Amino acid sequence: MMGQNRLPEEKKRYWLSALLKCSFGSCEYHKDIKFSEKNVFCLDCLDGFCRHCKEPHSLHRRLKIYKYSYQDVVRHSELQNYFDCSSIQTYVSNNEKIVHLRPRTSPKEFKLRKSESNAKEGRKATPPKWGGACEECGKHLQDLHNRFCSILCKVSLTAYPISNVL
Repeated sequence: MMGQNRLPEEKKRYWLSALLKCSFGSCEYHKDIKFSEKNVFCLDCLDGFCRHCKEPHSLHRRLKIYKYSYQDVVRHSELQNYFDCSSIQTYVSNNEKIVHLRPRTSPKEFKLRKSESNAKEGRKATPPKWGGACEECGKHLQDLHNRFCSILCKVSLTAYPISNVL
């Protein structure tokens, strides 16, 4: 069944917290080898690894982490097997729906800050004409039926059964 956590009972509470805490930078063990960026998360070991570290994890459950506008994202279809992704804004990249792990940052934030300072001077910023805002961080969402911009925002605001999220 989609959206249900299919992991062993003892790991159900910890994998999401570990995923959100994991940094997907360069691998410490293979920094001298090309393509050594950590871009896979092992749901069984609760750790990220690079393509050169994948041998010991060959039979484990894994999520592939992608970069989308310099942000960590995961395919919606992969994540949906372990986590209910409803109400989270999805984007399309290479014909695949993706979901952000953490709230996205963009150059528009700087424009928003500037427009807020302009508002103090008497000028008003015009709100977006469509979409909504993330209930946790206030980021603009493209679809009105979505409530969150990322997995972290959904977990922070809803009572999802995990421990020690960030």
